[in-house]
Amino acid sequence: MSRSATHRHRAARSRLATLAAAVLFGPALVSCAQGGPNGDSPSAPAPTTSVETSVPPAADSPPASSPPAPDATASAVDIRDFAFSPAELTVPVGTTITWTNSDSTRHSVRWGDSESPVLATGATYERTLDTPGTYAYACGLHPSMRGTVTVVP
Repeated sequence: MSRSATHRHRAARSRLATLAAAVLFGPALVSCAQGGPNGDSPSAPAPTTSVETSVPPAADSPPASSPPAPDATASAVDIRDFAFSPAELTVPVGTTITWTNSDSTRHSVRWGDSESPVLATGATYERTLDTPGTYAYACGLHPSMRGTVTVVP
């Protein structure tokens, strides 16, 4: 056998050995390169699957679009530091709301075209709301003071 034939024979055997190694050990090498036999790696986060489920609200939960639940203890509004507190109030139908002027200056409570008497320090004003809806009010003497009452059935 000539020298070039021997060289070609060795080269062919080498290619065959490389191919055999790739076929036999290739999957294991790829798996190792990816972190393990399943492609997972201790340092890589586990794959996640997102499943959307719909959970109905509890029977006593109000729908997300409904107004806040009425607060029977919050039927009083304090007037202090040129502000109504709370500025937003939700009450059930028929609730009487009492405004108390705790400020050092006089105020009133104006509802559209009606208004309370002027309230001196310590004076109160009451109003009962019998119809569901949202009612905006303001101080008749200081219009920048505003509040809202939401009446729910």
